[in-house]
Amino acid sequence: MEGVIELRKNALVFVPDIDPSTCILLPKSANFLRGDRAINQSNTITLVHRVPGTTVAVVESPTSLFFPTYDSSLPHITNKLSVGDRVQVKLGSHGSVTIESVWPRDPRTDVSWLQTTVQHIPVRPVPPVKQGLPLYTRSDIVDHTDLGTFTIDPTSSVDFDDAISVDLSRQTVYVHIVDIAHADLTETEEAKLRSQCLTLYLANEGTEHLLDLETASDRLSLVQGKPRQVVTVAMKVAHGLIESYEIYRSIIIVKRRYTYDEVTDLLTSGGAGPALLLLNDLTHHRSAQINYNLTLPSIRFTMDQSSGLPISLKAEATNDDAHSLVATAMIMANLVISQHLAKANIKLPNRFHDTLRGIPIQEPVTGNPVVDSFVLVKKFARAKYSVDEKGHFGLGLTDYVHFTSPMRRYADVLVHRLLAGVQYDNLETEVEAMNRQSTAMRGYQTLYQKCKLAWWVQDMNGPYEVFCTDVKAVGIQWFLPALSLNGFTHVSALEPKQRWSWKDGSLTGPSGTTVRLGSILEGTVMKVDPVTLAITLQLVA
Repeated sequence: MEGVIELRKNALVFVPDIDPSTCILLPKSANFLRGDRAINQSNTITLVHRVPGTTVAVVESPTSLFFPTYDSSLPHITNKLSVGDRVQVKLGSHGSVTIESVWPRDPRTDVSWLQTTVQHIPVRPVPPVKQGLPLYTRSDIVDHTDLGTFTIDPTSSVDFDDAISVDLSRQTVYVHIVDIAHADLTETEEAKLRSQCLTLYLANEGTEHLLDLETASDRLSLVQGKPRQVVTVAMKVAHGLIESYEIYRSIIIVKRRYTYDEVTDLLTSGGAGPALLLLNDLTHHRSAQINYNLTLPSIRFTMDQSSGLPISLKAEATNDDAHSLVATAMIMANLVISQHLAKANIKLPNRFHDTLRGIPIQEPVTGNPVVDSFVLVKKFARAKYSVDEKGHFGLGLTDYVHFTSPMRRYADVLVHRLLAGVQYDNLETEVEAMNRQSTAMRGYQTLYQKCKLAWWVQDMNGPYEVFCTDVKAVGIQWFLPALSLNGFTHVSALEPKQRWSWKDGSLTGPSGTTVRLGSILEGTVMKVDPVTLAITLQLVA
């Protein structure tokens, strides 16, 4: 019988198609990667098909490679390479593994390792399409250059694909998005959209844009003072709800560029104008309807570009009022587009986020909002794109598509083209490939963060405040907010060294020390694995 190889609790398992509940645990020596198709014949599991492509790996030993985005290893003769060397690898559909490029383990090679790999992702065939009637609510192109349009983005941004206007007299919020469906893209850019699927941000060391740099940062970007073609979602609001909407093409000129810090200062000081205040009111109205609030900051590094080493680390809040009011405007636009296209009875690449994994939402358990958010997020199902399933539990919505970032996500490009009347013969195949590549790109983004964090903690080893997020008889799960780092520590490694007893969800030692959910421990970095980049902490209760 055939099935798929999955990674569950850091172990590979074979999951048969006919009965997924009867999975088979594979030995560590199994020559598989997550996502492989395999067959079980007489209790012997062999490879049927591996998705071919380009990926990254690290030399684990003279006879094996570790694949960080798969969290698995494969055999490969690497006698001439050193442990920790980074490689670009070509995977064959029948199991072949070919090393194409090699970089030494050095902070200066982190960027080239990832960028070169992304640039060599194989180009997928162009999907067959037909042109139908556009699905905008009006056919003309509206001149909106008179509106007081503004953008709100990070200070370092150059690829502005969304802007906002507010007409207070009409109580209308306008969300303007780059009109990617009518953009004149090169053949290379079209291929990159499908092969890469997401923009890769590498701090101040570089950005691997979804489009060419000139297109993303200038030709299409909604830069201040230049007329740009956009798709506008105009929403008339009352009491925090959308009363009516229109969707159409327009021309805008951005009059003001804000950074998130500037908007935060304006809202805090009382200097925000009526447009920002209206958006802020909409945000608080929506927040009151969500029965939980996530407070997980993003870790932002600044690198020394000559050495590649991080020189600063900042935990940047993404749930403050400035970020939230932009997110609310974009969520409203995405929701309108989703429901509008659903009425046309066409297939959509829905952003699907299932409910919590059978676990009820808990009240805060530690009193630290960042840690409590982490505990909650670990129980979430992973969001994906789906043609057959819809609904976004995390946002509390029954319909949702991504529309507002077409220069950063291929999913948004698909939605723009559907709105423009493009009909895909097999959208399911396109969405399946997009999910697979988006997962890989997010893996590269995470890997870059892990590389830089590994260099950072060599000099900044602590001590750090560490929170216990789960307790078992064998050890504890923990979260380190300052580094957005989590892991597991076996009970035998807990300090002070003693015979710990587990009872009622707590570990208690003869000295009277108790570790339970929410306990605060002191953590010091002891070592960093040069292959997996796993960081080992000494934890003192």
